[in-house]
Amino acid sequence: MTESKHEFKSIHQFVLNKNSLGTKTIYSPLLIAPSNLFWQLIFTQRLNPQTSAANPAYCSLFLYAVADKLEIQNPSMTLLRRKNIKARLFIKNLRNEYLTSGEIEDKYSYDAPNWGWNNFFRFSKLPSTFIIGVEFNVGIHYEQCITAKVYQENAELKEAWINDLNNPNTSDVKFVVGNQQFYASSKILVTRSNYFGALLKNCWAEHKTTSSSLGEVEKSTIPNAKRAFRLSSILKKRDKKISKKREFEYEINVSETDPKLFLQVLKYLYVGDITIKNDTSSKDAIDLYEIADKYLLDELRSQAQGYIIYLLTVENAAEILFSSAHQWPELKEEVKKFVVKNFAEIAKSPGYQHIVANRDDYPSFLELNNEIFLDLHCRS
Repeated sequence: MTESKHEFKSIHQFVLNKNSLGTKTIYSPLLIAPSNLFWQLIFTQRLNPQTSAANPAYCSLFLYAVADKLEIQNPSMTLLRRKNIKARLFIKNLRNEYLTSGEIEDKYSYDAPNWGWNNFFRFSKLPSTFIIGVEFNVGIHYEQCITAKVYQENAELKEAWINDLNNPNTSDVKFVVGNQQFYASSKILVTRSNYFGALLKNCWAEHKTTSSSLGEVEKSTIPNAKRAFRLSSILKKRDKKISKKREFEYEINVSETDPKLFLQVLKYLYVGDITIKNDTSSKDAIDLYEIADKYLLDELRSQAQGYIIYLLTVENAAEILFSSAHQWPELKEEVKKFVVKNFAEIAKSPGYQHIVANRDDYPSFLELNNEIFLDLHCRS
């Protein structure tokens, strides 16, 4: 048995249009960082650190801790659960070049959960479209040991669980996905997924954390720190997508997710496996990876990643890397290895040439291309 320390990074970034900001305060969706803690970015262009008065010359960017039920009931848990977290706030242009960034090392408390700067950047220096974001870096100590698990799959038990899935008579959760409805047991969801555990235990609204755009809240000032720490002051009632129903304990609206894919994920939560057909496209595999990452299903995410790598070809690898895979560090590195290894052929492919010709459509083009050529140089 050995003790080791690992660091995990989680990057969340969002695109803003300078001309449409006006005087609004911008709130991000809920962010799920490593260790399953919840946060929220808040962007405003008016706050003077000395007077707290309006100061349109500067942008302010803050990171707020969003308490879960445990932290609300026991405020002393705040520091204990978040003390190993380091974060870096940043503003970038669409070429992925940093306009400004900085480590933030303040300690959280129940009374002051905000983290960031008031005079962060001059508003006049922002391009018309820009990116704000945060990079979390979490150091985790743990004891590593090897265990063996031997079991025999019980076909009858598996069939019983499958029959129970999507059965409204035995379910207390109703999902509305597009124009379709699915049913599940909250006990299974809470046991199998930390995401659904937080969602259902605290009656939180389901938010898309990897969204490329932000919702606007009609509020002119940063909320009071103590109020902001409570979820009720951050999520307006009209934004909540969970509500008590007579027929079901919970009704959850799931946006921007393919119904067939969501049903596959529910099946995975019930019986621990998922069907990936031979004709599954790379897009479907990436969509599966994204939803597994969103719902904190590490094993399913690993399966999806393996299938994405299996589907890589000289023709599609560049598009997958520059369009999608770069959003997740682990997947990005695996796809980039394939691109570097086969770059002589990929560079001639229509897919890569299209990306080069339309580089402005790929915000991470310069950064990724530089990494590819650096890796090629190291290999030579």
